[in-house]
Amino acid sequence: MTFVLSPLLAHLESIDPEQIMVARENLSGGSPRGATVNIRYRPALPHTHTEAHVLRHSTLMAWELVGPYGFEWPEGFDHEVHETFWRGYRAVLARRLHKWDQLLSNARPAAYPNLRHSSAKLKRYVRKGVPREHRKQVWMVLSGAAAMQIEQRGLYQSLLQQSRRPDLVETIQIDVPRTFPDNVYFQGGGQQQKSLFNILVAYAHFNQGVGYCQGLNFIAGLLLLATEDEESSFWLLRALLERLLPDYYGRHMTGLLTDIEVLAELIRQAPLPLCSMTLVGMIKRTLRTCDKSCNFARF
Repeated sequence: MTFVLSPLLAHLESIDPEQIMVARENLSGGSPRGATVNIRYRPALPHTHTEAHVLRHSTLMAWELVGPYGFEWPEGFDHEVHETFWRGYRAVLARRLHKWDQLLSNARPAAYPNLRHSSAKLKRYVRKGVPREHRKQVWMVLSGAAAMQIEQRGLYQSLLQQSRRPDLVETIQIDVPRTFPDNVYFQGGGQQQKSLFNILVAYAHFNQGVGYCQGLNFIAGLLLLATEDEESSFWLLRALLERLLPDYYGRHMTGLLTDIEVLAELIRQAPLPLCSMTLVGMIKRTLRTCDKSCNFARF
């Protein structure tokens, strides 16, 4: 299976991300079905490890039962191989952090002037991974969440104080314990679960056009794990749903359906017609469910 999918994966990796937005605009302008998408390609780059996991501590002990973000290690996980990888990769992360420090001048959140202007260097840095030390502030600025928070200062706290719809509260209370049940930070009614509840209730009452729907709990939960800050997670959720992925969670989900068609069209252009047709069918069936509405937060 890996051999069959390798050309397809290489095909998708060669696509310039900026051209995906062009394709999306072309499709959203009319009926997605039957639309033609013209994609320009950039030269394939060597595979580079992205910063998928960042250690909470300087060393990883083999007897630890959970990973850096609180997820339980799967059965049979090879800690020795994992630690061997990290011995070399920590140096990569250290160099990356130094470059980010230089880009941002210093680590104070208010001193991020270089993030206001898009540049090839900034895009390259972001695609390789934002260091944990800067992640919350960088995400807030680049997503537009920081500007939204400044414009509506005090909104989050006021939302927590207002009266609540019992039906929304009940639905969210049911879903909170179901969010990342294998994560130690989301167990036993701890602070993370309380923060998750607050974020979901506040957003559901603020954006009544969306309210609360399945999948938002995993997205908000992942933001909490990444930022370790409740209010920042609320503003990032707003920026994600209202600025970056509009119409994903509305009644008609037009944004979601359009992006599914874009991905399907990109796969159709792959050099394996039979495999591509099969995968397109699988994608349309799968991504219309929670995996896409969760924005892959569960992977």
